[in-house]
Amino acid sequence: VTQLAYMQVSQFGMFPGAGHVSYPSAVSGDSLSKLSPYSDEIAQVFDLEAKKLVDRAFQRTKELLEEKKEELKRVAEYLEKYEVITREELERMIGARPFTPGTHPDDEVQPNLP
Repeated sequence: VTQLAYMQVSQFGMFPGAGHVSYPSAVSGDSLSKLSPYSDEIAQVFDLEAKKLVDRAFQRTKELLEEKKEELKRVAEYLEKYEVITREELERMIGARPFTPGTHPDDEVQPNLP
């Protein structure tokens, strides 16, 4: 999670004030040194922004688990009993995905093969 957050911040510029700049990851020299293509001040900005991303993701995950506690419990009990769950069984237990129909890869029309 942390590595992905750093990539979002440093390589993709996905934070307020980033502008149209992409910084490559640090280049490893020998084992005693590590060359950085940006200043210590920029590194501190990356640290702060990456921490914000991780903290927000953690908080959102925690909220979802608390909000969906009963659904999660039903799924866990089902899995304890049967070990496997199909998409149809999951939808029957907790409802359809809250996304636009047709956006899941399983929703794609499969070609008729001879």
